[in-house]
Amino acid sequence: MIEPQDKRTKRLEDGTPLEIIETLLNSIHNFYNRQIDAAVDAGAWDLAFIGIHSVGVTVGTGLFTDSSLTAFTRFLREFVDTDELGYNFSEIAQELHSWRQVLVHRWLSAKGYEFGFDMEQQEGWRKVDDVVLLNPRRFHEAFNQAFTAGGKIWQWQNILSDEEQQAAKARLLANFHR
Repeated sequence: MIEPQDKRTKRLEDGTPLEIIETLLNSIHNFYNRQIDAAVDAGAWDLAFIGIHSVGVTVGTGLFTDSSLTAFTRFLREFVDTDELGYNFSEIAQELHSWRQVLVHRWLSAKGYEFGFDMEQQEGWRKVDDVVLLNPRRFHEAFNQAFTAGGKIWQWQNILSDEEQQAAKARLLANFHR
């Protein structure tokens, strides 16, 4: 059962930034990520991709900035990227962000000649000529790793100053009240 709205509102407004940030992260981890996993299990890679992107933008705009592309890029850099070859997803954040726009709003687009999925490649992504190829399974694995116990997402306090945490709380509250 969901917490009553008046109780949640008071808790989020009166609490420290940790209260609203961890409420967001826990709720995404416990509920929304399960739906992304179900899409993956069903081989619905476009839906999984859209879900991962939406989490990246939601968390990124909450923690870092109102600009969705900048927020998504930083989300990837801080929480999903690794040092492994082809796992620096923030390097292709613009392409990922553009592809999400195609899937959600246009479907038919010349961008389809610049971006594609390759389930066989070992890398998370690679560029062949002018085409960015993403292995969505590897992208999902890296995304999920961020949310594991001790994963990078739970270390958010190490990258935000006290002032940035207060700004994040204000952005998240503004979104909550919309």
